[in-house]
Amino acid sequence: MAVLSGSSAIVAPVLLQLLLLLMAGNDSLQIDAVKIVRALLITQLLPLFVGLAIRRWRPGLADRLQKPADRLSAGLSLLTVGVIIFAHFHLLMLIRLPAYLGMVALLIACWIAGWLLGGTGHDNRKAMAITTALRNVGVGLVIATGNFAGTPAVTATMAYGLFEIIGTLLLALWWARRARAR
Repeated sequence: MAVLSGSSAIVAPVLLQLLLLLMAGNDSLQIDAVKIVRALLITQLLPLFVGLAIRRWRPGLADRLQKPADRLSAGLSLLTVGVIIFAHFHLLMLIRLPAYLGMVALLIACWIAGWLLGGTGHDNRKAMAITTALRNVGVGLVIATGNFAGTPAVTATMAYGLFEIIGTLLLALWWARRARAR
């Protein structure tokens, strides 16, 4: 996770700059790579390293904090999704069906990539499929809000984030139901 977070903080702005050159053509779309890297370091790497440090040097404290931190994370995630849907519902309704179909295709492609690259074992493959699908919504939102505020890019990124969270939750629940049925 540390390698993925660290690499995304560096690779995402570079890759985005290259993609903008290819896709935008002569348009004057600009990104602030330093701002993206700084935001990702603060929102992804710093909390990760703090958690790893606590786990390393104070494992008892880490064990005691694990359950409340999990609950806080789940609660904040649900609150965030609820606020986004409530505040931006009108924007979500402006997205056309082909865009939603593209989101479905991207989500399924992420699940398949994670499954195929998950190594051996059903549980490893499931974990990799879920992780792959949920991996970069935070990075996407940081980039979209920091560089394209007030544009449809933010709405599309937010919509896909909601889509992938809900879709992956449904996939996980389906897998759990199938496991109980066996």
